[in-house]
Amino acid sequence: ELAGNLRDPHARGSLTVVNAQINQVPLREVGGQFDYHQGQLRLEGALLANGDEPIRLSGLVPYTLPFAEVRAASDQIDLTLQAENGGLRLINLFTDQVRWEGGQSQLELAIRGTLREPSLQGNLSLGSGILKLAALPEPITDLTGQIVFNLHQLEVRELRGQLGGGSLLANGFLPVNSRGALQRDETAPPLTLQLQGIQLNLPNLYTGRLEGEVTVGGLLLRPLMEGHLEISDGIVDVSPRQAAAPTDATQVDPFWQPRLNGLELVLGPGIRVQRPNLFEFNASGSLRLFGTPQDLRPAGTIALERGRVSLPIANFRLDRSRPNTATFDL
Repeated sequence: ELAGNLRDPHARGSLTVVNAQINQVPLREVGGQFDYHQGQLRLEGALLANGDEPIRLSGLVPYTLPFAEVRAASDQIDLTLQAENGGLRLINLFTDQVRWEGGQSQLELAIRGTLREPSLQGNLSLGSGILKLAALPEPITDLTGQIVFNLHQLEVRELRGQLGGGSLLANGFLPVNSRGALQRDETAPPLTLQLQGIQLNLPNLYTGRLEGEVTVGGLLLRPLMEGHLEISDGIVDVSPRQAAAPTDATQVDPFWQPRLNGLELVLGPGIRVQRPNLFEFNASGSLRLFGTPQDLRPAGTIALERGRVSLPIANFRLDRSRPNTATFDL
């Protein structure tokens, strides 16, 4: 049902789309009721992923059609979201960096505020979950725990998972928006991720052991990561990376933008730095990491304890009677 004019259109009705796809996520059916009036879109419907329980979404979103002049009187959103089990694939619709691949889950969430500064209230419970991060070659499995959203902050409660033969454990609070950051209780522990006994295999980058503790600050959609990680008994490959044309996977994700803020990376026992057919060194020391996962910027000095350089005309070994170091500047 259409009414109004191009300046201030009104529309009401129902919509059903079969075999839809959003951000490479197939949806068997997208359907529901809608009412568009004075720049506001009211929804009452469900997204149904392939073979999974539906994702139910209802509420109000300010949205101005490209040709319309009348805008919503407020930029506040008011949505209610419910998803169970496979319905958590909802996150796959918004980002390529984090993907839910299966397991038990239950999400009930009220979304208020604005798209730039949302406030969230509700609860997410996970059991035997499988979560894939774009930065890792294998998924996190056996993900179990709870996340409680309390308007401007969230609390992670005993979120556990398995990765590379080791374990992860997350606990603590993280502001959802800037108001949550201002209201933060200094006695509330920040969100902390503990990693133990993880064997990483990042092709053409690092193969070896990883342990440590990462503290997550900033905001939910713009987290800042600090803390301490140690790699050991492994190989760091510093071969030049081929410059690739930007793709969806390499471009900065507008939805989730993590940054490293001086995260300490310690080179523990048994670390070898190499560029095949050119050099290899045993190394120790530590670096501070800044920037984004797509644009890492190390700073610091590491010691090169022994090793060799191979050139077409001859091979050279480090003089161990002298200090040999490599320095990284921002």
